[in-house]
Amino acid sequence: MKTKEAELKELDDQLKVERTALDRWVQEALLVAIEALWVEQRNSVQGITSWADEASTTLVPLGMDPIQAGDPSSIADALLVLDSAAEWLWCLDTALGGRLEAEGRELCRAMAEHALSCFWSHNPSLSLAPVIEGPVADAEISALDGVPEAVEIVAARFQRAPPEAEEALQGDGDAAGPQ
Repeated sequence: MKTKEAELKELDDQLKVERTALDRWVQEALLVAIEALWVEQRNSVQGITSWADEASTTLVPLGMDPIQAGDPSSIADALLVLDSAAEWLWCLDTALGGRLEAEGRELCRAMAEHALSCFWSHNPSLSLAPVIEGPVADAEISALDGVPEAVEIVAARFQRAPPEAEEALQGDGDAAGPQ
């Protein structure tokens, strides 16, 4: 009977050693998993911050305020950055729409000024009343037949100003004209 007890004792001791080894292995695996999750979280936070900085850098020249990213240290902090970015993006449509409308208006103004100054430079006594009144209804379609080629030639003279020239024009309050 002692042999059975000795065998059971030996099996119990071996089981305790194996259980301790297994517990140690589980703890090490948990630490590795926690470390991996922590690295992933840190990378996610840094990714959000990098995106917010890049978006701000890109769109601040268009008149948008920068996204307030700061230096978030947790996912919760990064979520606040994303909330700020969401609000910022809602304003983007209005800001860009206003900017495009203003630039379009300015381009139309520059094109009209160019066309009318060309007419007057060739014939200063030419009345601009027909331009203000608009086309004659019965003659508009036939008048448009010869216009597309001239439109292409004149439109080619107008290009979007390079960023440096655009900044200078905005600072002076002048409009971009023919290039």
